[in-house]
Amino acid sequence: YGGLLFSCLCTIGLTYLLGRFFHAENPVIFSMLPKSVTTPAAVEISKDLGGIPELTACLVVLTGLLGGLTAHGLFKFLHIRSHAAIGVSIGATSHVLGTSKCAEKHKEKQMVLSTLALIIMALLTALAAPHVVAFLEKLCN
Repeated sequence: YGGLLFSCLCTIGLTYLLGRFFHAENPVIFSMLPKSVTTPAAVEISKDLGGIPELTACLVVLTGLLGGLTAHGLFKFLHIRSHAAIGVSIGATSHVLGTSKCAEKHKEKQMVLSTLALIIMALLTALAAPHVVAFLEKLCN
């Protein structure tokens, strides 16, 4: 769980800081924050933060497609063979679209761990995002 919490906090924090660096407005930044969470959860998180749900949905699909298309090739290139590491990484970043690639590759352990990771990431992001945003708002202002 520690790795997923770290991934969640880094995703939220780095996305927020990059948005600020490029002078994006708050609704756009808040729309980007839950991009690594499955669409229904991401849309609700975005709404709660004051983001644009339609933009969030597009970013979630784009993130999932990119991860689903590239993740297994990247792991192969990096010689990462651990089904647990691959499954958790894909679930934490590429949610359902990446998880479906695990199923397509007939890797049951990857698929199960990816599914578990995407559920945990959705919960962690929903719980952490408002607090991380509040902390970073104070820090940046």
